[in-house]
Amino acid sequence: MKNFDFVKINSQTAVQKGSILGCCFALFIGCLLVVVCWLEILTIYLVVGCWLELLTINI
Repeated sequence: MKNFDFVKINSQTAVQKGSILGCCFALFIGCLLVVVCWLEILTIYLVVGCWLELLTINI
C-alpha cells in the first residue's frame, strides 16, 4: 500500500513538472512568433523605405 502512495506522489510531481515545461515551451514559441512577426514587419518597412528613397532620388 505504501508503494502505491509513492507512485501516486511521483506521478503527480511528474505531471506538475510536465505542465511547467509545457508552459515554458508555449511561452518560448509565443516569443519566437512575436520576434519573427516584428522582423518581418521591420524588413518590409526597410524595403519599402529603400524603394521610396530610390524612387524619390530618380524623380
